[in-house]
Amino acid sequence: MTTNRSEYYFSGMLSVEFQYPESFIKAVNDGVDVYPWWFIYKNQEFADLCYSTINKKMPKGVLVVPFAKNDDSDGIACFDGRSVNIGNPKIFTYKGESSFDQGNIRSRFRVESFDYWLSVFRRST
Repeated sequence: MTTNRSEYYFSGMLSVEFQYPESFIKAVNDGVDVYPWWFIYKNQEFADLCYSTINKKMPKGVLVVPFAKNDDSDGIACFDGRSVNIGNPKIFTYKGESSFDQGNIRSRFRVESFDYWLSVFRRST
């Protein structure tokens, strides 16, 4: 079954124009295995909870769009929702931090693109 782009959005919660990378959409539609990660859009309630919980902790002007959870580390991979690189945002990993200051949050967007993230975590079949 092919998933439409609109199905990745968090119950209409996104207040900005955000474009998922084409490679993300393809990976999801192709059922790519990224174990120990899993794509959270499959559980809408959990995805909505991640979106609202993590974004409440972000400094003003920062928006993240969660897309995958790692069950081994409890990390949640998030796209930079306000990226100037439309359709190819950097990736931030949230690991339960209680708060962030504006100075250190941008340094946390360590992964340059979904393509790179996928090249690290994609499992061979």
